[in-house]
Amino acid sequence: MNLNFFTAQFPYKNGESFIENELPIVAEYFKEIKIFPHLFESDLKEREIPNNSTVEQLVEYNTQRLNLGYKLLIFQFFLIELRYVKNKIFYLKNFRKWISLLKQAALKASYIESNNLLLNDAVCYSFWMNDWALMLSFLKKRNVISSFVFRCGGFDIWDERHEGGYLPFRGLIYRYASKVFPNSKIAEIYIKEKTVFPNKVENKYFGTSDFGVGKFKMDVEFTILSISNVIPLKRVELIIEILKKVKLKVKWVHFGDGNKMEEIKKLATDQLSMHDVQFKGRVPDYVDVLNYYKDNTVNLFITTSESEGLPVTIQEALSFGVPVIATNVGGISEVVNSRTGFLIEKGFDINAVAKIINEFKNSEFNTIEKRLDIRRFWQENFESKLVYKEFAKELLK
Repeated sequence: MNLNFFTAQFPYKNGESFIENELPIVAEYFKEIKIFPHLFESDLKEREIPNNSTVEQLVEYNTQRLNLGYKLLIFQFFLIELRYVKNKIFYLKNFRKWISLLKQAALKASYIESNNLLLNDAVCYSFWMNDWALMLSFLKKRNVISSFVFRCGGFDIWDERHEGGYLPFRGLIYRYASKVFPNSKIAEIYIKEKTVFPNKVENKYFGTSDFGVGKFKMDVEFTILSISNVIPLKRVELIIEILKKVKLKVKWVHFGDGNKMEEIKKLATDQLSMHDVQFKGRVPDYVDVLNYYKDNTVNLFITTSESEGLPVTIQEALSFGVPVIATNVGGISEVVNSRTGFLIEKGFDINAVAKIINEFKNSEFNTIEKRLDIRRFWQENFESKLVYKEFAKELLK
């Protein structure tokens, strides 16, 4: 059997790094794979992909002329979705936006259909519930494909992250999909409550690769690591508020960039002179982050985000045996617990978290024995070889 695999931009640029963990393992279960990136730039170098994989670029899909069948289907889909929308006034007020999204998906579907771009005898799998999942709904309705499945892992799960509390075309896409795979148990519960197709929804975790146990020495500077975009949602400024209260001298290293970066840098300069602060920015190759774990002692990983799915960055930290402090949002409680670290409430008390850090250095969490147990938890639940073998078998069904 073959695989038609639809991504946002992989294998171009640096996004969707978690696909690099999944695809090599899943590829072993399929004869041939064709990757369809939604966004691509032909002058960018592709990342490494399995030998049985090729990339299909829909360069000229916008020149496609829609036949009457597709034009009628656009309006049919608009009306089908209306049945599932709770805020119908918001939906109808923005009908031009939804018609435009449907047209774009129809153009891609028509282009793929007319040029016979899909592999035969294949599973159709979208990594996100996005334009591709909508496009696959067109192909399913037109009997070009018999089924399709998709993952969802963040922006494509939570209605509250979208204007009007509406996640576009969830009802329509779930109607035509064969299976939906959210990346956490809490997301599975949330989606089942939101859709009239709960039997199609099943949690399947992402996994991370094994890079070994992280470096650990007691006689080096106490290091706290954070990895995130520097945007309001991630609340990186709260890490500064916490560290202001920490008496223990620490080195705080942050990987990531965003529209609040300059503000965060100024706050850190003004308020954290007692600590060693290093902003690494957005590294061009994510392997640099993994190498940091291998080459340096990281005592603690921290995130203060107000909303999450189930962050791969936390899984990676645990794979190196690094304990985690994280807010109890999204699916984080499925990976951070009394065995792996400290779960704090979304509206946490700054002083209480600072106390955790002040007392951490002399606690059981800052020992090699505890770090090995944290790593075992990761191996039991999130090691890529385990989770992606099971996922590949699920795709083959």
